[in-house]
Parts: sequence; C-alpha cells; structure tokens
Amino acid sequence: MVPGSSPGGTTKTPLSCLALRVFYYYQARIYYFYVVHKNLVIKLITVVCLTLGYTTPQALAQESKDITSLAYGNGQWALVMSSGTGYETQGYKLNPSFPSDKISDGWDKKQDVTLLSYCNGSWMVVMSADGDNAQSWKTSRDFPKNKIQEEWDNGKDVVALDYGGGLWGLVMSSGSGYGLQTWVTSGNFPQDDISEGWDEGKDITSISYGNGVWALVMSESDLHSQKWWTRSYFPEDQIKEGWDEGRKITSLTYGDGVWVLVMSKGSGLHSQQWWTRSNFPKDEIKEGWGASRPDSPWFIDDLDLPY
Repeated sequence: MVPGSSPGGTTKTPLSCLALRVFYYYQARIYYFYVVHKNLVIKLITVVCLTLGYTTPQALAQESKDITSLAYGNGQWALVMSSGTGYETQGYKLNPSFPSDKISDGWDKKQDVTLLSYCNGSWMVVMSADGDNAQSWKTSRDFPKNKIQEEWDNGKDVVALDYGGGLWGLVMSSGSGYGLQTWVTSGNFPQDDISEGWDEGKDITSISYGNGVWALVMSESDLHSQKWWTRSYFPEDQIKEGWDEGRKITSLTYGDGVWVLVMSKGSGLHSQQWWTRSNFPKDEIKEGWGASRPDSPWFIDDLDLPY
C-alpha cells in the first residue's frame, strides 16, 4: 500500500503538507491585502507605535507616493509626489484635448479627479481612489463663475481649476472637507487677496494663471501656517526651507513667467519628493508609486506626443 493512501484509494494529504498549504494560502492573502492597502497598514502601525511610545517604523519612509502636483514652465516639467494621501490606486492621462472621456472612465472605476493641470499643450488629469465622491466638470472660454456658484449651491467645492488651449477647466466635488470657499481673478498676482483670505480663516487651495488673469481659490480647511513664493526660477531652496519648517507642498504651478509655490501645515501628507525633467516624468511617477501600486489604468504610451 502506498504510504499516505487508504485501501479504498482516497489520497490523504500528509499533515505537514496540509499545514504548508494553509500557511502559503494565508501568506498570499495577507501579502495581497498589504499590497492593496499598504498606506492604510502603515498608518495603523504608525498610530500604534506612537500611542505606545515606540519609534515609527522605517517602512514609513518607504511608503509609496502619489502625484499631488504637476506643472510645466521654462521648458521643464515639475512633479511632486507625496505619501499620506490615503489613495489606494491612482491613474493619469495626458491628452491635447480636455480628457472628458477619461474622467468618465475613472468615475466608472470609483475614482475621483484629484489633479487637473494644463502642461506644455496638453491636459493632465490624475484620478485616484478617494471615496467615490460626487463630482462634476466644466470647460468654458470665460471664467466659469456661474458654474462655481451653481455647484456651491449643490454642496460641491472647487478641487481643480486651470486654463489651457483657450479653455478654463473646472472640477468640483463633494467630500472635499472644505468649509466656505471664495474665488477672485486678478490681472496681477493676488497677494493682497491672499492676505485678506488668511485674515478670514481661509487658505489657498487652488491658484492658476490663464487668459491674462490669476485665479485664486481660498477655502476653510485643515491647512494652516501657509507660506507662498513666486520665483522666475524653480524654487528649490524655498521648498527646502518650507520642509525644514514642517510644511508640505500643497500647490506648485507656473504662470505669467513665474513659478508659484504654496506650502502649508496641516495637510496630513507625510514624505514628499520632487523632480524637474525636460521630458514628461513617466519613469519618476512609476518610481514614486513603487511596487505596491498596480499599473495605471491609462498610459502615456498610447499618445504620439514629443515629450
């Protein structure tokens, strides 16, 4: 009789093999959960460590990052990626036309627009798994003040605003966490409007330039202790200064010949990294996402663009 078999022919699995199968099964399940929910796992571990007085794990420094800013100016792309966003997945699309179809595809995948930027002749949309909020978008040749008011009345807030190709692109969303919002357009950089907004308890949540005007949106939010800089060159030293003071990059844009950098406390972001490149920083995005990010649902590869 063959060892491990009964006379009736039914194969029995040795206990050691069964234990190994169970071990590998649960190991695979645990690994899958960790890969998909890595940021959440690290946050939970960090909270426990801080509560018990232990040192935060080194894994936090290696936490995967998400796209939080992308701009183009002076012949270079500037990318900012941050950990601590809370997004589980993220995808992007770069297209010369406004990416309305890709926004709809993202919504079908339960993803929200978390960044909209016009860069070097193309619209860049970034969509992230961010709670399946109710969103709407609008493009118009004139500044979309009526659409903003309409969506404010529907309980949405401005979460993305930029200008390119002769159009303003606007995205508004529920679930932003913002309180009251205000907007202003100005032919000059709106430094007085920023100071007035700060005095009213609001912070910069969007700033962009297009069609000869600056568009500033300020909101009641968890952000605080903001600083801003305008520079004709990329503000590398100012970023370091802000980081040294405990601030994070919450906005980086280029317009009217200057880089505009906004850094804040209270963003909830962890580590950040930035790159400047002459070509679109596709490889840097993949590097920031890390191995724990599944492949983006959309790729730059399917566009014949000279970047």
